[in-house]
Amino acid sequence: MIIFILLILLLFITAIQYLIIRKYVPKPFIHNNELQYIFYIIKEHKWPGLIVVILTGIQIFLSITLLIKILLRD
Repeated sequence: MIIFILLILLLFITAIQYLIIRKYVPKPFIHNNELQYIFYIIKEHKWPGLIVVILTGIQIFLSITLLIKILLRD
């Protein structure tokens, strides 16, 4: 059950990041990588960029937690 909740949280965080990136990154930027998006948003719009960075940190933590839960499952 915890694994399912972690997967849903990861999906929800990814959706929020996608919406922030689509809102604040201009169209010609769209085909570059995500790291360039984050640097652009931080440079041009400080708070949305910081939110994306914080969400990325939470995503990494949840991914590691999910991996540990799956590997230590009996």
